[in-house]
Amino acid sequence: MNITFYKKGFFLTVLSFCCGLLFSQQILNGSFEKHRFECDYNLSNQAFNSGMSNITAFGEQSEIDVIANSCDLGMAVEGNHFIAMYHRNQLSDAIAFDLSSPLEEGKRYFLRFSSKLGIDTLGKNAQVEIGLSNFPDSFGMSILLSSKVGVSWQQEFEVISPIDASFITVKIASEEENWIFLDDFALYCPVINLGNDTAYCEVNNIVLEVNDAELYERIEWNTATVTSALAINEAGVYWVEGIVGGCSVRDTIDIQEIAYNCNCEVYVPNIFSPNNDNLNDQLIPLSPCEFLDYEFAVFDRWGTRVFYSLKPDEFWNGTYNDQFLSAGNYVYFVRYRFIFQTRQQQKQGYISIVR
Repeated sequence: MNITFYKKGFFLTVLSFCCGLLFSQQILNGSFEKHRFECDYNLSNQAFNSGMSNITAFGEQSEIDVIANSCDLGMAVEGNHFIAMYHRNQLSDAIAFDLSSPLEEGKRYFLRFSSKLGIDTLGKNAQVEIGLSNFPDSFGMSILLSSKVGVSWQQEFEVISPIDASFITVKIASEEENWIFLDDFALYCPVINLGNDTAYCEVNNIVLEVNDAELYERIEWNTATVTSALAINEAGVYWVEGIVGGCSVRDTIDIQEIAYNCNCEVYVPNIFSPNNDNLNDQLIPLSPCEFLDYEFAVFDRWGTRVFYSLKPDEFWNGTYNDQFLSAGNYVYFVRYRFIFQTRQQQKQGYISIVR
């Protein structure tokens, strides 16, 4: 039987070469930081465009606000600025974001942005409408409506691009007059997570799997395997790469084989001498494997619980209420579950204090 345990502190040593990421498409100013404005309200499209980089305003309202953290209208999600777009009489402000490279037809992308109602329109109904266009002054094809805009910020969407597109466009969809704050538009990548570095007694048909494998257009392991799961029979470092849309994401895991840790048992010493001579002064249940659940209790002959702990690294020093207990026999009870187990186990016996 294969016994698994996780090595404390080992995962951090791998972070320097795991989680590789290559992202070919980006929104060039999704946080509205590249501009010359500071608390500027009711800007015409022309005025907005003259001072904002990589974003084009083209909406029919032509009343966009650029708001800073210092404007007493709340804080930006990313950076120091956000914008407000206005919708009234079925007419909306609209903007187009420049992309570092066009989106490709048929590919899957992941879009994140933040939105909330302006303080004068709380309780009204509104959605953010996202489109794709090849022109900075046209909304183009609508691809999604956000969930109802409320008082919270972040929304995330997965889309398959229906066309090749050079711009992501934004406007407000509403039956009512609305003023909506917007910030932090970004194309982001999913995350592959193979889990923590792991040690086994024996590496034999251990299966590594990619989470949400259906998201990816292609999955490839460093063994040249191109499936979502990889069965391994040798210890070593393994990585997997997933390709989707403009993303190439990677994670790495170190699988070790440590045969002498195969017996996951709990050992409780049956005698110790807590007399401050630095020899057998403390007692703790021992195991080579890591606990998921743990409970350790000690009772005297009259049934009084003289020690109790839920921490696997907490020692008993032979005291009760800060007083040293007399020599003699005590009953212990330990209930535990290792990280690879579904059921709890328990063990009990006698401990002798000698002075």
